[in-house]
Amino acid sequence: MKQAPDLVKQGYEDWVELLTQTNHLELLSNPYDVWIEAYHVGSILERRNCAHQIRTSMQLVSVEDFDDDTSLSVTDVKQMQISLLKQVLTILESSS
Repeated sequence: MKQAPDLVKQGYEDWVELLTQTNHLELLSNPYDVWIEAYHVGSILERRNCAHQIRTSMQLVSVEDFDDDTSLSVTDVKQMQISLLKQVLTILESSS
């Protein structure tokens, strides 16, 4: 397995190769454009990671958990929402 600095260097070289192939080498001379691209890519990856963490870690209530006589009050629903939000926050905080 490659060490992190080697992966970073290889990733950079791959990126420069992509810029060369797509005729966008001007990005190398404009740090702001590079930062914008990195910011957007990082944001996309972070959202995907969050979604993945939530999908794989959540224990959602299923329709099968209720019978036909189940009745929920507004307070019950609010408590379920609060519990769900706390669960999502816990998952996201533990994944960072």
